[in-house]
Amino acid sequence: METNVESSGMEMQKKARSRHAVIGAACLALALCASGIAANVACAQETRGEEIRDEMHEARATRWHHPRLRLGISGLGGGFVGPTHGGVGGLALRVGVQLNDIVAIYLQGQGLLGEYVPDPRPTSIVGFAFHSAMIEFTLLDMIQLGAGPSIDVIWGCNATNAGGAYCGHSGAFFGGDFRVAIIAGHRGVNHRSGLTFSIDAHPTWVGDLMGTLVFGIGGEMY
Repeated sequence: METNVESSGMEMQKKARSRHAVIGAACLALALCASGIAANVACAQETRGEEIRDEMHEARATRWHHPRLRLGISGLGGGFVGPTHGGVGGLALRVGVQLNDIVAIYLQGQGLLGEYVPDPRPTSIVGFAFHSAMIEFTLLDMIQLGAGPSIDVIWGCNATNAGGAYCGHSGAFFGGDFRVAIIAGHRGVNHRSGLTFSIDAHPTWVGDLMGTLVFGIGGEMY
């Protein structure tokens, strides 16, 4: 009788150990499966990340060969250079084509209004409309160097020695524009853009040479 009880107990222990072994094996299999799934997900994410980086690199590389729209606007302030003095302020607009990451061609219009004091003549209130055709080179994505010819229209009101004033249109004159700018901004896939800090030196031949030097703050998409 005791032998039968002992034998029955041993069989139950064997069955319990078998169940534990089966359960342990199942848990190990599940753990390995979960680990494999996690590894596959991580691998897929890494692969997709590499694909995205490659796509962005390829897009930036091909951007060199694709022209795009060039736009800019700046508020201006400065004065005259040479035997005259006075101050001017106004606005500049730029529109054209960014041929690649380095070279751009665009039209720049500058409208200026200020006080013109040619020594020793009386003071004049003058307005300028500069129309420049520019070619520009961008270095390191942020330094811009541009130059081009200009047709300049001038009008003004001159104070007379008798205390009166005479206003008139002086006609169109040949000029030129030389521009240096630094841009602090963002480089995207198709365009770069940012805040622009610029200096424009602009000579105009009105019989004698007259020059303006203006500083600008604005925005650029290039």
